[in-house]
Amino acid sequence: MLEGMGCANWLMGCLLLAGCTTTTYGYQYRMQQQFTGGEEPEPPGREARDMLANARTVAFYPPDECVNADPTAAHERQAEIHARCGAMMSQLERAAEDAGYQVLSWQNLRGNRRAIEYAREANVDVLFEINEMSPSVLDDMSVQHTFDFFEGDGTGSDTPLQVSTQVAEGCRDYAFRADPPKAAALTGSVDIKAVSVSDGRDRWHYRKTEEQSLGREYPRVRFTAANQPPKYMGVMLGLGIGALVGGGTGVLMDAITTDDPTTPTVNEHIDTSSWAPPLLIAGGVLVLASIVVGVSASEKPDPAKTLCNDKLAAVVPGAAPTPSVMSSEHTFEQSHTGDAAAEAKKQVIARMTKQFIDEIKAAKTSRPTTVAPPVTAPPAPTPAAPAPTTPAPTTPAPAAPTHP
Repeated sequence: MLEGMGCANWLMGCLLLAGCTTTTYGYQYRMQQQFTGGEEPEPPGREARDMLANARTVAFYPPDECVNADPTAAHERQAEIHARCGAMMSQLERAAEDAGYQVLSWQNLRGNRRAIEYAREANVDVLFEINEMSPSVLDDMSVQHTFDFFEGDGTGSDTPLQVSTQVAEGCRDYAFRADPPKAAALTGSVDIKAVSVSDGRDRWHYRKTEEQSLGREYPRVRFTAANQPPKYMGVMLGLGIGALVGGGTGVLMDAITTDDPTTPTVNEHIDTSSWAPPLLIAGGVLVLASIVVGVSASEKPDPAKTLCNDKLAAVVPGAAPTPSVMSSEHTFEQSHTGDAAAEAKKQVIARMTKQFIDEIKAAKTSRPTTVAPPVTAPPAPTPAAPAPTTPAPTTPAPAAPTHP
């Protein structure tokens, strides 16, 4: 009995070995766009520095979207713009006061006339017209991505895997469902004109853009499926199991029977020694051969049916690979706009506001570069030339009398 159980366990182990070879496919996506640096502003020229250094009162005029709300925009959008504009203008005005300026509130510049006219009436020296100050947070659905596909053995030795565009698009949709979009990058732009209120001339155009990646890491996702044995393995395995069952049954009958019904006159056991052991051996050979065939000639699962299948997924966290690691790439660009992270937007506004104020603070504390012309004393008057003198007429002396 124990021998029979050992043979059964051996057979079960062999069958499991034949059916447990697997293949692993996977993907990892990364941002294709690079968010580094941005456009730096031009420093103020001499006239602008002199204007900022001599100015005492300044005012800020907000972008058009802050003053003229779009009536067709959704209520939530209008509320967001209102809150952002109020926070931005408050930060700018407080920072200008800290820099040493007197500040006229931007609310005093609103009305039916131009902002510069109200500024001129209030004796404002410099009017900062804000054309744009727009922060934005880009999530995974708003940036361009590249998907790398690979085949791996589970030990980290991965090779590139070529897939169709249809499979890649399915994995793109799966990835954004399995790994919800998160903030990936911060962007912002500032465009401000510094206007001299006295003559209405633009003395300085400040423009700066900023891009910064948030270092988002993307998981490495694997999908593992069992390899498919060749069809003829089933025939071999069936024949082998049949031979094992037949041979085993014959050996068992030879061992436990005491009377062979085919020989009624003789009391003897059933003799199967001529065919049962050879059949048992042949069955074992067939089963072993089918297992070898199943392991060595098994077919890998179809990547289209394995990749991005929830039932076969295993997520491995990790940083995005070097772009040169995988050669099978599919790039997608999404235009969907998700809910921006309000806190990240506030950080962008605060940082860009500080950068602008630092510029005007540096100009405020610098001495004017225009030097007044030296005062010279008026030239001494040239002395008048003496008037020409006319000689006085002379009277001739009377002639002496003559005596005869």
